[in-house]
Amino acid sequence: MKWFCALLGAIDIDKKQGISNKFLNYIQQFDQKVGQCALGPEQTISGKVTATVKDLDGKNKLTQTANDVSTSTRFQVPDVTDYSVVVKVLFQGD
Repeated sequence: MKWFCALLGAIDIDKKQGISNKFLNYIQQFDQKVGQCALGPEQTISGKVTATVKDLDGKNKLTQTANDVSTSTRFQVPDVTDYSVVVKVLFQGD
């Protein structure tokens, strides 16, 4: 439980000092500036990457294949321990 208390303390410090918000703003500004220089006005690198990945996924059906594999019985964890219930909740959102 010490790690959990340390994590809560770090989150509290971050909220007070806004460290993660400052970092996120820096990354977003960088993405916009580089995108405008490389791709044109109102363009971002993340937008280009997202569009490219969606296009590849649509052509190659990568998401569908990954979903099919992950739902096959070979990769399912039996509900035997408390840990498997926690893992299922974390990864499936149930």
